[in-house]
Amino acid sequence: MKNNNFIFIITSLLLILPLITEAFIFRPFFDLLGKPLTFEKGIFLPACEQSCSLSASPTSGSAPLTVTFNVSPNSSNCSVSWNGPCTFNNFSCNYTYQNPGNYGPYRATVVCRVAGESFTYECSSRSITVTGGSSPPTSTPTSTPPPPPPPPPPPTCNPSCGNWSITGNCGTGGCPPTHRPAVRTCIRQDCSTYQENTCLPDPNNCFDVAVTKLDIRSFICKNNTPDISYISDYLSRNPNYQYPPSTTAATDYMNINQIEGKTILQCPETQRNRPVEFSAKGECNFGNCPSSKLRIFIKPEDISASPYETKSIESQFNSSYPKEVKEEYIFQNAYNYSVTACLVNNNNNPITDVNPSNNCRQFSLKVYDYYCRLGFCVQTQRDWRNHPLYEKTIQVLGKNDAPCRFWRNQICRARFGF
Repeated sequence: MKNNNFIFIITSLLLILPLITEAFIFRPFFDLLGKPLTFEKGIFLPACEQSCSLSASPTSGSAPLTVTFNVSPNSSNCSVSWNGPCTFNNFSCNYTYQNPGNYGPYRATVVCRVAGESFTYECSSRSITVTGGSSPPTSTPTSTPPPPPPPPPPPTCNPSCGNWSITGNCGTGGCPPTHRPAVRTCIRQDCSTYQENTCLPDPNNCFDVAVTKLDIRSFICKNNTPDISYISDYLSRNPNYQYPPSTTAATDYMNINQIEGKTILQCPETQRNRPVEFSAKGECNFGNCPSSKLRIFIKPEDISASPYETKSIESQFNSSYPKEVKEEYIFQNAYNYSVTACLVNNNNNPITDVNPSNNCRQFSLKVYDYYCRLGFCVQTQRDWRNHPLYEKTIQVLGKNDAPCRFWRNQICRARFGF
């Protein structure tokens, strides 16, 4: 019986002793240290520290600023989480701030596991202040700049020239009358351009027609010169001419004027009812001259008085050159007439060419009337209208006849029918 009680007491003590030891010895001791206890393998052990700390060094400085962060506890059975800029490795990490500013506060949480239990600790916060410091001057290493790239190869073109372009009229720009100045643009092998100038023949546009002769022959004139050769020529062809003039009288008249130094004769001139010969010639000087006709046109210089008449003498219209016309005409009316010979088109307009100044020729022909002196008809007469009155008186009383222009002597008409 006693043995059983002993065994019971020993067994009870073995069961109660750990409880008494943890309650009254270990726990108060560790509680004094501020560390929790855990029972593992029959022994009460401290589980983990009851708080953690987050440190930063340095906490302020000029950018760029490198800061080292550390956290504790740093036991292997603990892990860290936080809101900082780097990742902890062995409870430490570094971070470099490049820009000035205030960063944080940063907070860390440590979780420790002991004997299957988790213990969480909130660490104190940390803030970082970065100021705008000046970076130390750095020397720029001197280096030789790379050589410039080689220039591109020069362009290459096929040498060529464009078409000629006419720049002026016939005979201009130093060209002969049959040519026109022209220019064209050319390209060299290096693609630069230049201009060439030349004279191009243009026979279709560079041509020149000309009236090379206009002759007016009366009994006393050939153009601007006194001449009585036409009298004999005309009488040889017309022996039955009703009113042949006196050759001797005409010759005596011109001799008297030459001796006395007078310029009474105004060639070309004639009398009414006396034949006048008109002849002209037209030529193509150069180029492809167009078809034309040679035309002599006679018209009064002033139509304010009457009577007067007009006359046209023409060649055929064709492309052949030279062209010639010749015809005799007897005026019925005393007047001043314009005689013009031109090379014209079908509309009787002068041909347009490189030299219009020689396309026509012109004379002024004076046609006078007959008159009487002392009742006798005289065949020679002159225009004295512009002479002084005393000159007229001398002419009436002397060896020359008095003038009668733009009117017909009625006595002569009644006696001789003209």
